[in-house]
Amino acid sequence: MCNNGNNNISIISTASIRACTHFIFDPEHYRKDGTCRCNDGSHTEMGEWGYKWDGEKWISPEDGE
Repeated sequence: MCNNGNNNISIISTASIRACTHFIFDPEHYRKDGTCRCNDGSHTEMGEWGYKWDGEKWISPEDGE
């Protein structure tokens, strides 16, 4: 459970986090259905975190994945 500062509580299942390619714990990284946004080019926060968009998914700068 995470209080994002707006008094909104987010619940992320461990299954959702495990299914994320990069194991991201930020609640805003997940859609309402629990799927991660690693394949969402409009999720530009990932670029701010150092990930690169390859046209299909965000790739990690550490492993070039």
